[in-house]
Amino acid sequence: MYTLGLAIGVAIIGKFSDQYGRKKIFLIEVFLFTLGSFLVAISPNFIFMLIARFIQAIGGGGLIVVANAYILSMFLKKFVVKPWESLVVSTE
Repeated sequence: MYTLGLAIGVAIIGKFSDQYGRKKIFLIEVFLFTLGSFLVAISPNFIFMLIARFIQAIGGGGLIVVANAYILSMFLKKFVVKPWESLVVSTE
């Protein structure tokens, strides 16, 4: 269930962060992850825990996307792209 939520979160949050702003979406994702973690901690049964893990995963997946977008936009491309280029070239 966590993997499904993570895949959904990663897939849709990038579009939302471009549309509504990264900071707002980042804060929403932190809230979703925290809420999901709290609900997992107090879960009375297995079904409730699965639903809480799904909420937690959507928040976690969105955090990955927004954090990567922040990193890429904050640093110069030569600091981020150049190391990855050498890795791509060396694996071919």
